[in-house]
Amino acid sequence: MNEENDLEEILKRLIDELSKEEEEVRRKKIEEIKRLIAEGKYNVPVEELVESILRKLKKGP
Repeated sequence: MNEENDLEEILKRLIDELSKEEEEVRRKKIEEIKRLIAEGKYNVPVEELVESILRKLKKGP
């Protein structure tokens, strides 16, 4: 049973680390987009935006 607890603890730590890494990647991506907007260099991918809106509308609330 101890090995199972050890494995659970290791998995929990891995999940926590991956979550932190994901948050950092997301933060960096947001900062990059903010910078591009401020510099007037960000072009909104209109087709992707429309597709995303349509998908969300089809899903509903």
